[in-house]
Amino acid sequence: MIDKLGLRKSIKTVLASLSTERRQEGSLKLSLNLKKVLEQMDLAPEDTIGVFAPMKSEPQWQLALGDFEKHFAFPSFVSEHCMEFYQSTFAELVESREFGVTIKVPQRNKLVFPKVLLVPGLAFTEKGGRLGRGGGYYDQYLSTHEVLKIGVCLKEQIVSSLPEEEHDQRMTYVVYDGGIIKIAESSKG
Repeated sequence: MIDKLGLRKSIKTVLASLSTERRQEGSLKLSLNLKKVLEQMDLAPEDTIGVFAPMKSEPQWQLALGDFEKHFAFPSFVSEHCMEFYQSTFAELVESREFGVTIKVPQRNKLVFPKVLLVPGLAFTEKGGRLGRGGGYYDQYLSTHEVLKIGVCLKEQIVSSLPEEEHDQRMTYVVYDGGIIKIAESSKG
């Protein structure tokens, strides 16, 4: 089995090779599938959805979710392997240089604890396994907060297996442009 570092490199190469049209088409289908999942959740007005501002190489998951933006909360990276979520809209985000790249982050106005968390990843399995970028922020947050975890990706990011470690967190759903995968509670390995 390929190691995490090798798999990260491989998936990044695949994502970089996608055409603009493929990325746009996949992002819209992913967003429509994500909308179906969120509509079934019956969110209360005070419920928040932890989200992230996608980087250029990541799917634009938000395209069909304008009606949900009032629930959005974005991560702010407060220390090594530690993040918090602040309620915000996309328009309120500011650019910040983190991890050697420019990303959009919220202003630290209203700290919230999301009920649902959209989780970025480089790769996911149909059993809920996730390969992140290697910083450990999401695994750390998920290990200490009870949330419904939704991995979001394109079909090119679905893999048959991943090297997993004890600290790796499994998703509740994996939503991608090809469908919605609900992970069974007892899913292991």
